[in-house]
Amino acid sequence: PLIATPTITTVPTLDNSKDGLIAAYFIYFHPSHPFLLPYEQTLALFQRSSLRHLELAVQYIASFYVPCASRAEYRDTLRRHVLQDNSIKDGTFVQALLLLSIGLHIENDDEDSASVLSSAVSLALDLGLNHRDFAHVHGEGNTLFEECWRRTWWELFIIDGMMGGVNQKYTLQLMMVETNVSLPCEEADYAPGVS
Repeated sequence: PLIATPTITTVPTLDNSKDGLIAAYFIYFHPSHPFLLPYEQTLALFQRSSLRHLELAVQYIASFYVPCASRAEYRDTLRRHVLQDNSIKDGTFVQALLLLSIGLHIENDDEDSASVLSSAVSLALDLGLNHRDFAHVHGEGNTLFEECWRRTWWELFIIDGMMGGVNQKYTLQLMMVETNVSLPCEEADYAPGVS
């Protein structure tokens, strides 16, 4: 049975449509990896911003939970999209790379997963995601966005540690990196869109 998260009030249709895949992501994956904005805020963000890389990453991860979705198609489209030179390299790009790396790990593609995660780590450090002021500067004056950036940093930190332990192709990168990013707030405050 499907269990709705606090921000999804009714169980949506889970199919390979864009909306069905986004819903599947938030029902099945997000509760264990809550670093994107909550469901309603992510939908609003996708409607007002051109974040094709992040939408594709969400759809790729969701394809693991929706049997009729073409996982290979979403994976390959996402790979092509993130490799384009004209893609904006910002915090959402780190999020997309992180999701791609996790998906590749699930598919037992250790080498590509390691390479993509290394790219996510390098970009995050180049952007300064490991510094407290990143969330404030890039939070658009919105505490929920600020919390999203803090959670993105800590998700990357945790996945770096996990991959360092389970993927022989990946070398731990963040253990010695200086950070002063605050820990995430309580999930009960974040999930309904309050931080």
